[in-house]
Amino acid sequence: MARRTNELSIEELSIINTTKVIKEIDFQTALSLLVDDCLIRNLRPQTIQYYRSELSVFYKMLREKEFNPAPANITKDQIKSIILHM
Repeated sequence: MARRTNELSIEELSIINTTKVIKEIDFQTALSLLVDDCLIRNLRPQTIQYYRSELSVFYKMLREKEFNPAPANITKDQIKSIILHM
């Protein structure tokens, strides 16, 4: 087998340069993906439960303050507001 030259072909470059469509996900789906990632990284069950618990409270606070809880719509100022309230 020949050694790789570490240069990308036109086809490989076209894959990299294609615009990726980011699908907007809801908060619960994002939380589920986070938990899956924690499991893959073999985090302790207590750590995962802590993350889940804190993010559930965060979600409730977003709803109480009538912020849109979709992760793509949460702003830095909203996060700061929620943290200060918590």
